[in-house]
Formats: sequence, structure tokens, C-alpha cells
Amino acid sequence: MSLALLAGLGAAGAAGAAGFAARHLTRSAGYAGVPVFRYYLVGPPRPGSILNDVRVPISQFEAQIRHIARRGFRAVSVTEATERRGEKSFLESKPVVITFDGPGAGFYLSAFPILFRYGMLPVTLYFPAMILGQSELVLQEGRPEPILSTEQLIELTENGMHLGLMTGELPGEDSAKVADALRGLRSELEEISGESVDHLALPLTEPDAQAIKAAKLAGFSTAAIVGGGGTYTAQSDPYAMPRFPVKSGMHLVQVAYCLARRRTY
Repeated sequence: MSLALLAGLGAAGAAGAAGFAARHLTRSAGYAGVPVFRYYLVGPPRPGSILNDVRVPISQFEAQIRHIARRGFRAVSVTEATERRGEKSFLESKPVVITFDGPGAGFYLSAFPILFRYGMLPVTLYFPAMILGQSELVLQEGRPEPILSTEQLIELTENGMHLGLMTGELPGEDSAKVADALRGLRSELEEISGESVDHLALPLTEPDAQAIKAAKLAGFSTAAIVGGGGTYTAQSDPYAMPRFPVKSGMHLVQVAYCLARRRTY
């Protein structure tokens, strides 16, 4: 409240406003939810690649992870965040979920070593199972992108990475057929990870009823989207799990803001 506005109030009104401000500033903070970050690619720019605008440089990624760690946050799995996002003690422990979309080899070469170094594990990688076994992702234009090998995926799952399924745009006309296809892709990832693959990443910025229906029919416990503020609360729809998309050139303040949004007064 501005000084000019306070000056226009009567003495009683000013006293009341001051009292409200004091209570507001001294009241203990509450924690509303779990910050969820979404990365796509991490690594140095690749000449001729059309994906460089979504590739976070290594130095920038490390600065972000270092900041999250130094703020006292601890990485948790999507499963734990889902099951405990309404628990006060859990939220007070400063949980954060870090996720990646896509098969880029930079996750193994650049991102995972930094996550390991700062103790920010577990991490969830949503992988497009339809390209398992391929060595590169051929794009419509520009340079192909090297992707994670099956051997690298196995090694990562043994060291703190959980696999989720990443899917492209889903046709909405027959949810049952889409669900069958999702089940098949999930089983391929489960053979690699040796554990249940319960989480799906959808290429959406807003919830979609047909996609959510297919995810439920396929037996996934969550479906993540890109956007929605990035704070996963007890009121959030687990089939439209919000994630904060981290992009190349994003200022550290924006990452800090996402962390701060978990707190309410």
C-alpha cells in the first residue's frame, strides 16, 4: 500500500492497514506445491542443427542446478511428488522434480554428470520408445541429432534415472486404440528399465480430454504437459502435471521464480 493512499485514510483506517501488513509480513510461510522443471536438450551448440534454440548450454544448466542445490532443494521422483504433494512435512523438505523430454545424447554426456555432481537425483527422462535402437534422430531439415543408445539408457537407470514415455501428438478419435499403442511402447521401456513405467509426457501446453482419457486407459498414473506454471500442488490434475520449460538463454532469476512459487503466505 503506497504512502499516498495511507495519507488519504483516516487514523483508524491507517492503523488497520498497518496492522494487516504487519500480520502479513510476520506470518509463517506455507508451501503449496512441488516445483517441476522440464528440459529438452543440454550441451554445446551443434553447427547446422535446428534445435540449438532449445538446447541449454552446459554452463547455464550447471548454474541452474547449482542454484537449486544451494537453495536446499532435494530432487524427488515424479512418483513421490504425486503421492506426497499434499503432505505438509514433505513440502517443507523442499522437494523439486527435474524432468527431461527427448532422446538427445547430451543428457548422458552433459546433463547427467552435473545432476550427479550436485546430488540432484533422481531425475525423470521421458523417452520416445518408437526410436529405441536408433543412433540419431533425423529431422525434416538441418543436421541429425545424436540420441541415447540402449546401453546408455540401461546405465542411467542403474544410477538414479527413471524412465517415462514421451509421445508425439495423439489422434483423438479413438482413445482405446491410442491406449493400446501406448501400452506397447511402455512395455518396451520397461524391458530396459526393469521397473514399471508409470509416467507419460504429452506434447501439450493445455490439458486435452482425449489424450488424458487415453493415458488413463493405458494405465499411466500421470501425464505431464509443458507449462501451467511449473508448480505441482495437491489440487493439480495428475494427468495434466504442470512443468516449467527451461529454455536456452533463460535468466537464472526465472528459475528462482519458479522455486519461489511453491511458497504462499
